[in-house]
Amino acid sequence: MYFRWKIFKVNQINIMRITGTIFCLLILQIGFSQSFFQKTFKGVYEAYGAALLQNADSSYIIVGDANVNGKAKDIFIAKLNPHGDTLWTKTYGGTGTEIASSVSGAADGGFIITGHTQGSFGGGSGTSTYLIRCNSNGDTLWTRIAGISNWNGKGNDVVESIDGGFAVASVYLNQIVLFKVKANGNHSWAYEYAGYGQTNILSKANSVVHTADKGYVVAGVTANFGSGASDIYVVKADSMGYLNNTLHAFGGNKDEEAYSIRKTNDGGFIIAGYTKSFGDSVYGDAFLLKINASIQTQWMKIFSRGYKDDVGYYAEQCNDGGYIFTGYITDQSGFQNLFLIKTDSNGNLVWKKTYGTATGGKGYMAKQTLDGGYAVIGTLESSTANPEMWFMKTDSVGNSLCLQNTVTSTFSPAAVQTQTKYISAFGAAFGPIEVPTATTQSYVNSTSTFCYVGLNEQFKNNDGVIIYPNPSSGQVIIKLEHEAEFVLHNAFGQKVYSINLNKNSNSIDLKGFAAGIYYYTVKQQDRDLSGKLILE
Repeated sequence: MYFRWKIFKVNQINIMRITGTIFCLLILQIGFSQSFFQKTFKGVYEAYGAALLQNADSSYIIVGDANVNGKAKDIFIAKLNPHGDTLWTKTYGGTGTEIASSVSGAADGGFIITGHTQGSFGGGSGTSTYLIRCNSNGDTLWTRIAGISNWNGKGNDVVESIDGGFAVASVYLNQIVLFKVKANGNHSWAYEYAGYGQTNILSKANSVVHTADKGYVVAGVTANFGSGASDIYVVKADSMGYLNNTLHAFGGNKDEEAYSIRKTNDGGFIIAGYTKSFGDSVYGDAFLLKINASIQTQWMKIFSRGYKDDVGYYAEQCNDGGYIFTGYITDQSGFQNLFLIKTDSNGNLVWKKTYGTATGGKGYMAKQTLDGGYAVIGTLESSTANPEMWFMKTDSVGNSLCLQNTVTSTFSPAAVQTQTKYISAFGAAFGPIEVPTATTQSYVNSTSTFCYVGLNEQFKNNDGVIIYPNPSSGQVIIKLEHEAEFVLHNAFGQKVYSINLNKNSNSIDLKGFAAGIYYYTVKQQDRDLSGKLILE
């Protein structure tokens, strides 16, 4: 197998035309400041979220792809301050299509993005892995393409190594490929694992982590062996990409796929993905799989709504030893909702939340933030508008208030099967090719705000709920179009009041409560609506 590198300066657009929409911006004081908000970015046609990271100063880098000027999609990046304000936005790409998959922070404060490109840089009709190395301001330091024309290569995950280089989990011709570049982007090594030459059999590397012994652990999917049609695979490589010749497959008698793998404090790993072997055998359910340092199963959990496809895209360990887990679940009509699940260290459910419009929302990555809350990147979908890149910041128990709802679902254990196979690594060569510098364009900023609860304002949402005055001296009027339950929590998340409300106008007396910030939920038949109420 031969891989080709192309070295070029990317088309970097300082873009502010994509619409950034902040909603539900709240600041909560509980010992320290915990902000929660939601924000979307719109392209000319569509925009999708992919990955995020939080910097040491609590700012965020969020990555996705969007149509910015009516052409094919470009990789889109935004930097936000801790409260969700946009500091800058940029797009990267050429004349064709560029899609982002992952972003990873670098030791110098910058970051690196991987994904794929098609039709922009002489790669033929197929796709090639795309790498963009940036400084902390989003300025390009170097870019690379890896792959062969028409071979449909894609970079799915990237991680910085201890020597300052970067390892990339990717796929070429349906095969597992792990390659390494040096700190300056030049080739270090590349290997294909398992199934060599079997181009009609699905295998791909979706995620990679760098281990304490300077090696790498890669996870994804393989159909070359295992218990079912396709299975989760995990493979361990040393610092030079060499294997111990062992690949581990996890699954049942149907399909499984791992979308992410991350290290845990005990030296093991947590994996997120979907399964058809345990739960829904037709559409599949989301799973969370814990394995130890020897790549042996410790436990597996299944998350299901019980209707159609439910998928887990990402999980990582939290400061308390538990796990945060995101993806989407689907209702009987085929519409998805983003889910966010918190478990303890043994995978037992602590809490679960779902978010989205009536017609869709997906979560692709969730990370615990420096203030103890959670940041989620995904896509917000609508039956009347194009998909939007969606960034959400929650508090420590998953509250983000807007677009938050409750659905019936299950979170249960499963017994996964494990198989081990001895495999080989096949080396691959690279050759750098330089391409011309692309042009730079600028756009005018445009923003709008909705679903915002602030001081001295009446709040009305699209479902006909009106609550006023806010702030209030204690007498609150709530107008509804349907009967509902009103539940009030204090700033520590404790339930302090509830009452059943009638259709039309309701007056409730809260004069006996201490002044401060409270959070309400109006529980209607089809969804829950939440907001902030200030008592003076």
